[in-house]
Amino acid sequence: MKFLAVLFFLMAAVLSPALAQEKARPRLLWQGDLRLRTQMENDDNKDSRLVERLRLRVGVTARLQDDLTAEIRMATATGNRSANQTLGDKDGPGSSRRFIGLDVAYADWKALPFLEVFAGRIPQFQYKAAGSEILLDDDVALEGVGVQMQRALNGTWSVFANIGSLIIRENYDSFYSEEQTDNMLNFGQLGFSFEGDDFGVTVGGGFYNYVGLQGMNFSDIAAGATARGNSESAPGVIKNNYVPREAFVELRRPWGSWDTQLGIEYLVNSETNDPNQAWWVSASLGQKSWDTTFAWGQSESDAVPSMFTQSSFGNGQTDSRGVLVSGRWKFARGVSVRLTQMACRLKYTTDNTQYLRTHLDLSVSF
Repeated sequence: MKFLAVLFFLMAAVLSPALAQEKARPRLLWQGDLRLRTQMENDDNKDSRLVERLRLRVGVTARLQDDLTAEIRMATATGNRSANQTLGDKDGPGSSRRFIGLDVAYADWKALPFLEVFAGRIPQFQYKAAGSEILLDDDVALEGVGVQMQRALNGTWSVFANIGSLIIRENYDSFYSEEQTDNMLNFGQLGFSFEGDDFGVTVGGGFYNYVGLQGMNFSDIAAGATARGNSESAPGVIKNNYVPREAFVELRRPWGSWDTQLGIEYLVNSETNDPNQAWWVSASLGQKSWDTTFAWGQSESDAVPSMFTQSSFGNGQTDSRGVLVSGRWKFARGVSVRLTQMACRLKYTTDNTQYLRTHLDLSVSF
C-alpha cells in the first residue's frame, strides 16, 4: 500500500477522537540548539583542510491533547545526512543568506500506555546501541510511519519493538501512466532490557530492507550521492540490494558518581556475496558535567548503503575502518564543548588511505 494511503488511515484514526472533543488552545514548547564547529581534515592524497561550520535547529512542539502532539523543526543546510552549513561556502560566497529547511514535521500519537505511533517526517526512533550511526547518520530524517512499543515484564525486565515503513523515493512512470515500486526502507527491531540496582543491559536485533535499490543510480536515491565505497554495476549504478540484519548489546553500570557504558553492534547484508559486514564497538565514561567516549568501527563495502551511513566517521564512506576518541565538558547550563578525533583508513581493501578528522564543537541548547 502506498505511503499516502497508510498515512490517511493512520491520521484518520488519530484525529477522529480529537475532533470529537471541544477545541482547546494547544500548549507550545519552543526549543533549539546551535553548534559551532572547527573542522580539520587530513587525507594522504590531499592537502589538509580547515573549515568553520555551524548547525542551527529550531522547533516547536504542540500538545493538542494528552495523547496527541505535533512537532515542526527547521534546520540549516540541504543534505540528507548533515545539517552543517560551511561558513564562507564557495557555492554561496560573500556572506550569502544561508538556507534553512524543514527538518522534521510529524504527529505523535500515544495510542496505548505501551504503544506510540508517528507519522510524517519523523526523527529516528529506533534503538541505536552505543550511539551507532553505521546504518543511519543521526541527521537522517525518516519520511513515513513508525510504531514504537515498550512494555514492562516485571520490575526489572522490559521488552520493546520498533517498526517503520519509510519512503525514500516515490516512483511513477508519467509516460505510460503506470505505478512503479517505490524505494522504501522497511524495518523492525525487537529487544529486551534489564535494569538492576547496579547495572543494566539491553540486547536485541533488527531487520532492515531497502526496497529496490539494485540497478538505481546513487544520485536517484539521494541527491548528489555517489558510490562512496559501495559496489557499482556500472559507473554511478548501485550493484547490490541491501537487506542488513543487526544484532546489538549494550551494558550500563554506575560506579558511584561515574556512569559507564559498553555497546556493540554487528551488521550483515544478506543480499550480496561482496564484502557485507559492519560493526561498531563503543565504551563511554562520564559524570554530570563531562563524558568521554572511545569507539572502533568498520564497514565493509556493501554492508549498508553509503548515502545514509554516518557522514563524519570514515568521511561518510563504506569500505572504511578506524577509531574515534571524544570528550565533552558541560561548563554551563545548556552549553558544552566537545573535542573529537577520528583516525580512519579509507578503501582499506585497496588504497588503504589514511584519513584524519578533528572536530572542536561549541554547542548551545535553548
